[in-house]
Amino acid sequence: MKIQTSILLGGAFALCITSLLAGPNGNGRSAQILHQYTLPRLSLTKFGYSQAELDAARPNGLIVSDRPGFGSGLEHVHGDFFIGVTDRGPNIDHFPVDALCAPTSSSADGKTYPLPQFTPAIVLFRATGNGLFVDEILNLVDGNGTKVTGLSNDGSDDKPFDSPCETSPLPFNPNGMDVEDIHTLPGGRFIGVEENKPSVFVGQLATGVVEKRYTPSGRPLPGATYAVSEVFPAILTQRRNNRGFESLAVTPDGGTAYVATQSPLGSTGSGSPARDSRVLRVFRLDVRDSLNVKVTGQFVVFMSPVAAYPAGNRQRDLKLSAMSWVADDKLLLLERSDELDKGGVRLLLVNLSGATDISHLATADSLDIENVNKDRLRWESRQRPVQLYSKNSRPMRGGSFRRTSSKGWPSSTRTRSPSLTTTTSVLPVCRTPPRNYGCSGWPVSSLEAGWTQKINSD
Repeated sequence: MKIQTSILLGGAFALCITSLLAGPNGNGRSAQILHQYTLPRLSLTKFGYSQAELDAARPNGLIVSDRPGFGSGLEHVHGDFFIGVTDRGPNIDHFPVDALCAPTSSSADGKTYPLPQFTPAIVLFRATGNGLFVDEILNLVDGNGTKVTGLSNDGSDDKPFDSPCETSPLPFNPNGMDVEDIHTLPGGRFIGVEENKPSVFVGQLATGVVEKRYTPSGRPLPGATYAVSEVFPAILTQRRNNRGFESLAVTPDGGTAYVATQSPLGSTGSGSPARDSRVLRVFRLDVRDSLNVKVTGQFVVFMSPVAAYPAGNRQRDLKLSAMSWVADDKLLLLERSDELDKGGVRLLLVNLSGATDISHLATADSLDIENVNKDRLRWESRQRPVQLYSKNSRPMRGGSFRRTSSKGWPSSTRTRSPSLTTTTSVLPVCRTPPRNYGCSGWPVSSLEAGWTQKINSD
């Protein structure tokens, strides 16, 4: 059986925008996928790893080495050209084992990285005909050209191992990042997000050099070989395991960015008041000076109730998977279930313009917002459908695109942003294989109105 990696590009938004605006009852009409582009087998040797390295990694859990997943993040730059990014690389759960490699516990104690030298990479590719064609691959490195890798930073993350049978973990790497989304910025830079801390990082598109990383307060990453600035609130250290920043949206002028938690903050353990929270936190950033990023707003967005998903899902299984800019303080979110055998994907239009900026509220520094037992009467709901477009609305227009870099990378990054009214719209709806990258077999069930919350400060 021939197995291929696919990225489904949601150009259907131009077709369905006038009919997929739903009300608060959660009803919506199915979206359509207009075209599927397939990536032929592509060896990881193209990413700079030798065949000997790949062969050595196979006994440790590298099942395949010719199906790279660079759809963790996706940006449409112009015409048929897209930029994607990989995540931390091949990994599986690690379990405690005895001297004979027999498991001694059913609870994972870390992650196995069969190819621990793997580093996240930015990929420039074209979607033409029925295929995806890679033009350039750019590994993320520090200023010395050393790969940052996808390994855990410190003891607050999963312990890294290089083999399922290994009992001694690898050293932590303060440079390591589990990258989940990427976007170009003016001046030849890029901005990305990663899950572990969680954090935002910026770098040079021509070289892949990471120049600066922005982390929560209390996460200075001692030993990192690039600049680190603690600009995010410390409450983000309460992110769920492997559920940090998953998505990124940038305005057409490259001056403002939005990032969001993938899941509600707080534990999902039995008895935790945040276990079945629906709250996501969205942060607005001033990125005009990408080496001096500032947080300019923090907002609360409610996820869908689990009742809107197929039976068998749990509220804590839902998570944010992708995000695109639509208009000022208006975002398109892709929300999905984490249960492969249950399924469910929903598109949410969210308007932050009427939501409270909670940055200066005392409750923002605690998990009270995520606590499902707190008095909900303190919240003033503004649940109104976000009617962004009508049948007669005109397409939104971005800036111009010039491809003049000798390596094929866009030297001017004022790109046409994803717009719900143009046929060049793109949102990474499904990516396969499903592990870490997608939602194989999960239909896009509906495009829903998004709800934001206005919170009383008392």
